[in-house]
Amino acid sequence: MQPKGHTRSMRGLAAIGGISLLAGALLAGPATAQSTSSSVGVSTGAVVGGDATPPVIECGWALTDANNRWIQRDDGDLMNYGQDDNPDALPLDLVGEVVTPPCKGTGTAENSGAAEMKSNENTILVHVKPNAHDEPSEKYVELWGGVKSNNFGVKVYFDVYHPDGTLKKQIDARKYASRETSALKSRCVGPAGMYNAAQATGQLNARAVSNMVRECQDQQKILFYGAFGISKHQPWGKYKIIMRAFNPNGAQVTQTFAIYVIPFLNLEKDFDTVDFGKIYSNDHFNQVTSGDFVYGDNLGPVVLGKATSQSSIRNTGNAGMAIGLRFSSLCLVGAASCTGDKRVDEFDAKFGVGSSDNLQYLGEPRREALRSNLNSDALPAPYGDQYNFDDTFARTLCPNDVGKIEFSIWTGALQTGEYTSSNGIQIVARNNRDAKRCPTDVGSVYVANRGLPQFGNPPTPISTTHWTAVS
Repeated sequence: MQPKGHTRSMRGLAAIGGISLLAGALLAGPATAQSTSSSVGVSTGAVVGGDATPPVIECGWALTDANNRWIQRDDGDLMNYGQDDNPDALPLDLVGEVVTPPCKGTGTAENSGAAEMKSNENTILVHVKPNAHDEPSEKYVELWGGVKSNNFGVKVYFDVYHPDGTLKKQIDARKYASRETSALKSRCVGPAGMYNAAQATGQLNARAVSNMVRECQDQQKILFYGAFGISKHQPWGKYKIIMRAFNPNGAQVTQTFAIYVIPFLNLEKDFDTVDFGKIYSNDHFNQVTSGDFVYGDNLGPVVLGKATSQSSIRNTGNAGMAIGLRFSSLCLVGAASCTGDKRVDEFDAKFGVGSSDNLQYLGEPRREALRSNLNSDALPAPYGDQYNFDDTFARTLCPNDVGKIEFSIWTGALQTGEYTSSNGIQIVARNNRDAKRCPTDVGSVYVANRGLPQFGNPPTPISTTHWTAVS
């Protein structure tokens, strides 16, 4: 496969052969004025090509940016090299073999031997977690390679593939250091922190680093780098990377390795309070301001002096998210305990993605399914059991998706007064990636919004709001 913009030259001999003479007529006149005219052809030839010896890729490695912002390096040391985003991980072959480090220095002494790499498309060099909502930017990944060649015209490309095998990006790598010029030679030690991070993440050992620096300064080893960003709407999983090195005559070598993008959930809300306005005993009340499918500052009416917002939630992670809820009782303000006719403990909710046709009532039949913790009269009221919406596509938040969520209460006999809950509702982000509802869960890029707890298991519940009601 030829990289984009690369033309392989045909090696051979091109020549124009033979000699021809074209003699002019002899002109009559004085001897001193005699002259002749002729054209002479000569042989020409050239060998197109160069040294047939292919380059050698000795090592390749990948590092993330701890700045969590996109910086396209322009020959400046702007990168803040980070650690593996899964700090307990070492470079790993997905079939189960730990490969630590993939690139090792050989030889028995510090300055002997060479550097060599053992890797394939299942060798995970580093784990990367994208930034939620791509803020402040996409996650920046820098790729490095050490290439030995007797031709300083060698070119390097990195082909990066999504987990589903489609090409994400072809990177035309830039030369960072070599002994070609004094300026490039001075950079053989690498940018600040780069080699330290490569060792800390288990990709190179100390002897490999020593070899890289020494042979860059003394022999024909060249350091190349390239960069790309990973967005939260791009798939999680294994990204295969093929590093390609070409001599000017077209001789090519490759080295294959991979990085692993970590799946994660990030639940966000655009409302702080759910208000039911004026309520009465033994009735059913919806929240005053309905929810919607537009995320943002969607203000509803002012209720009893308090601002309300249209309620919606979204997933700014990179994996499919299902939703669960936990409720705490609304308790009579000023009461010594939260019991009997001094609390509201029956609830309902509905949620869906894309359209109102996708809304599911969490409790059916209503008033019977959703309760707070009836075994406690403590203040503040604790949460009850967790109730889950189903994990069908209509109730799955893929990256960037916005869902509409609404709440209601059922009242029994109540004393007059204001009811509030300091714990309120807990909206729980549930891992739904194994159901493969979202393109990012099957290796493909997803662009929301459909017309389709942070990384860990179980996910961390996210507290969202409290609510108040009065009679």
